[in-house]
Amino acid sequence: MNQSDSSPAAATPVARPRTFARHVRRWLGVGTLSTIVDFTIYEVLQYYAGWLPVAANMVSRPCGGIVSFVFNKIWTFERREARGTGGQALRYLCVWLSAYSMSNLLVGLFTGPAHWPQLPAKMVAEPIVNSIGFLVLRHWAFRADGPRRSVT
Repeated sequence: MNQSDSSPAAATPVARPRTFARHVRRWLGVGTLSTIVDFTIYEVLQYYAGWLPVAANMVSRPCGGIVSFVFNKIWTFERREARGTGGQALRYLCVWLSAYSMSNLLVGLFTGPAHWPQLPAKMVAEPIVNSIGFLVLRHWAFRADGPRRSVT
């Protein structure tokens, strides 16, 4: 083994893509779970309770957001320690409120002036909002506040 193979600098470029890819895969899994929660509540409120699309979205999205925070903190970004949770929750809330507002705006625009059906409107709005949200969560909301548990 030569010296360049054993230096920490040589290992760093290899570790980053693996971590990023793992974060993306796990974020997609958590996103699927939280989206199922969100869409199920949205559909129940809209079709069975007769709520308007934006009102249903205003309840369903926070339910998905709670699921997302818990699983992204613990599993996706591997921030299992209690220390730093308050700061992460506050940063997550800022990102989530921005995404929540943008989601409501897009659903309102798509179902109102654009005259789209309710479900397709939400199905287009959410990927737009959530793609931006992932990057902000990864680089800001769940940034390392201290040591994290390494999973390989």
